[in-house]
Amino acid sequence: MINWLKTYKSRIKVYTVLVLLDACSVALSMLVSMWVKFDFTPANIHQSYVDEFFRTVWIWAPFYVIVFALMRLYNNFLSFASVDILLRVFASYAVISATMMVAYHLDFIDLAPSYYIITIVINFILTATIHFACRVLQRTFMNIQDSTAKALQ
Repeated sequence: MINWLKTYKSRIKVYTVLVLLDACSVALSMLVSMWVKFDFTPANIHQSYVDEFFRTVWIWAPFYVIVFALMRLYNNFLSFASVDILLRVFASYAVISATMMVAYHLDFIDLAPSYYIITIVINFILTATIHFACRVLQRTFMNIQDSTAKALQ
């Protein structure tokens, strides 16, 4: 019973870190897309973009995490990084892109479409990197633990 509880607690910690990394990647991608859009000069960034960032980052970050959860990107964390996971990431971004297009056409978001396209591309790269790196690191640590356990026997 104690081993099960220990395993459960460690998985919750890993999932929490992964969710926080995904949420932070949304904010980071929005900031980087502003930086890219305005020729890598922070002084050129219009105040409307900064205001829009602070208005919408609190909506988009949880939305991304919810979409990732619905696409089961957090379910099989201990499985190998595979084509199936990459397809789930693509599907997640299809849903996110469609939602951004609808929000843009309903005037929920006010900025140029290029800002959102850059945000999606940067965030896709960050998400794929985070999810695949976490899976590879998890497997590496599990192999190290197994090797250590065998050596101690």
